[in-house]
This record gives sequence, C-alpha cells and structure tokens, in this order.
Amino acid sequence: MTAITFDTLEFTEQLRASGVPDEQAKGHAKAMVRLMERVEESWFQEFRLRDVATRGDLRDVKGGLAELGAKIELLRTELEAKIELSRAELEAKIELSRAELEAKLERFEKELEAKIERSRVELEARIERSETELGTRIERSRAELEARIELTRVELQKEIEKGKSETIRWVIAVSAGQAAFILAVLKLFPFH
Repeated sequence: MTAITFDTLEFTEQLRASGVPDEQAKGHAKAMVRLMERVEESWFQEFRLRDVATRGDLRDVKGGLAELGAKIELLRTELEAKIELSRAELEAKIELSRAELEAKLERFEKELEAKIERSRVELEARIERSETELGTRIERSRAELEARIELTRVELQKEIEKGKSETIRWVIAVSAGQAAFILAVLKLFPFH
C-alpha cells in the first residue's frame, strides 16, 4: 500500500505566511501528520484483514480518500479561521497596547511640561529675589561708601585748612624773622 504524501514544510510555511507563530505552525503540521498516519494505519489494518482487494474495495478506498480530502479541507478551513481570529485578536491587543502607550507618553509629557514650568517659575522667583537682595546690598554699600567718602573729604578739608593756617603762620614767622635779621644786619652794618 502506498502512503499519502503530505509536505509538512509547505504546510508550515503556509501557516507562517498566514500569521501563525512558528512554534504553533510546527505543532499544527505535526498534528496533521499524526492524523494522516492514523487514518493510513486504519486503512492498512482494514486491508490486511482482507486478502484481496476487490473493485468495491478500491471504490471504498477512493471514497475514503475523498472523505479524507474533505476532512483535510475542513481542517484547513477551520485552521485558517482560527489563524485569522488569532491574528485579529493579536492586532487588537497590539492596537490597545499602542493606544495605552501613547496615552501614557502623553500624560508623562504633560507632567514633565508642568514640572518644567514650575521649576521655571521658581527659578524666576529666586532670580528676582536675588536681584532685589543684590540691589539692596549694592545700594547699602554705595550709601556707606558715599558716607565714608564724605567723612574723609570733610576730614581732609579740615586738615587742609589746618595746614593752610600753619603754613600762613610759618610764612609770617619766617618773614618776621627775616625782617628782624635784615634790620639787625642793617644796624650792624650801616650804609652811609
């Protein structure tokens, strides 16, 4: 008896092309091979019970093959439907995951923008406070320096006035001394 030819590689590739994962496609191919082996074994046992195949037996075999072909076609159709359903479910899950991820990213973006805005406002407030404090310190330092400069100017003015008075007294004293010296010299050495 000849065995029914079934190309598992081609069957597996067709399943993969339909979107069935690799392991699942291999599992379906193995299941199909086991089913065909059982059917073939069943027929073989049936034929062994009979010594000679009659035309009726051949008609029965042809009918059995036709029935097997119909079953295989039914299984293929059911398998394709399951594959399509699995693909649709997988696509729906992927779409749901994508939508959830987009929503999370959008929330994260909004939260990040809000944090950045809060940080910007806080930083601007700190800068404003620092500018105010620095302006106050500068103004206070300027006022202190102006006061010191004015005090130093007044003290220097007093010193200058005092120096002028002393210089005038000294000039007067020196002039008086010179005049006295000249008079003394003239008395000692009269010009006649």
